This record gives sequence, structure tokens and C-alpha cells, in this order.
Amino acid sequence: MKAEHLTFMGSSVVRDTNDIYPETVEHFKKFQQGSVTAKIDRTPFTCKVTVDSNIAIFDLQIDENIFCTTVCCFEKADVEPAMLYVKDLTSLYGKTALARQPDLHCFLYTIVVNPFICSLADATLAGEIEFYIYDAIRRGLYKVK
Repeated sequence: MKAEHLTFMGSSVVRDTNDIYPETVEHFKKFQQGSVTAKIDRTPFTCKVTVDSNIAIFDLQIDENIFCTTVCCFEKADVEPAMLYVKDLTSLYGKTALARQPDLHCFLYTIVVNPFICSLADATLAGEIEFYIYDAIRRGLYKVK
């Protein structure tokens, strides 16, 4: 399944969840449970996921500090409510620019909250992790194997 990964005030890329290796799917399986908080092995990150209906929001944290917040949308009917979450979060975090609208209805939208709490390598890794968590949540919501 194709999903668009947007970063607030940054890039947008379309990726395919079918390209995720089975081992990676297995590694992130704990996030298929929906609302959960779990440490991500072999990274500095802990992820806190909240699922409400078919929209999910998760934070990647280092210690108690939020590195980024990501809003996940899985269906066309949820695009508008998901983008309202993005708008609310960007204003909560003091960001005043308008959020770019996604081109696809399946998307994850990342807002980097505190870019200075990790290295550039870990920040890059976070982008991959976000996509894997998005896929895990989708698999849990829609019972995808």
C-alpha cells in the first residue's frame, strides 16, 4: 500500500508498505496493538501511540523529551480530521506556518518538536522508524498480515 510521509516545513515522499521486510514487520509488531508505549530496540527512542477511531498519533521520545509527533491517516474519510490534528499540534508547538496538504489519503504527517535532542543519524533513523510504526498500526487496525 502506498502512503505519503510528510514532514512539517520539510519534504514529502511516497513509500510503499509492501517494501518493508518481514523481519522489520515482526520487529515493530508490538505497535499493532494500537495504543501502546514501548521502547524501540537498538535505538534511543521510545514510542507512545494513541489510536482514536481510524486516526493514530504517536510521539517518538528520548528519555521524557518528545523528538517528534506524527499523525497517521489510513482512509479518505479521515483526511480532514487528521489534518485538524496536524493544525492543532503545530499551533500547540508554536509553529505558525500552514501545513502542506497531503496528496494521498493514506499518510503520516510528522512534526519535529525538538530536533536538537538527538544526532543527525538518529533523526534520519527516526524517519524510517515512523514509517514502520505507521505500517504496524495499520496492520493492527485492519488485521493485515
